[in-house]
Amino acid sequence: MNPLRHSSSSSSGSCSSRSSNSSGNSRSKKTKKQINDYTKDAFNVYYKYKKLSISPIGFVALGDGYAKNNFDVVYKGDKVNISAVGFNVLGHGYAKNNFDVVYKGRKINVNNAKSFEVLLHGKAKDSNGYFYKGKRL
Repeated sequence: MNPLRHSSSSSSGSCSSRSSNSSGNSRSKKTKKQINDYTKDAFNVYYKYKKLSISPIGFVALGDGYAKNNFDVVYKGDKVNISAVGFNVLGHGYAKNNFDVVYKGRKINVNNAKSFEVLLHGKAKDSNGYFYKGKRL
């Protein structure tokens, strides 16, 4: 028996190649990097271990549930219909690029994305008015 592969906690005497980690996940032998609820390896991106259909090249988790790569934006694992170019998270569920604003992954109708800013507690404004939790007041 190979002492390096034997799991001492196994009652059946079987060998294990699992390494223990804080999450207890051993789904893949590929090296994965955990970023918030997003994980990536050399070939794939995952959200809470669900494989996403986006490239890991240029992938970065931005916080507040948002992540992007060079072309796509995702919110809690779902693709968002917004360009990744210039995309940044504003906080309290809001994010934007140069042309569009989203709230919790859904596009909201703003008159000028460049003037859009987040205030506090779900409130935001653009040059023509105020928003609360993504809805114009």
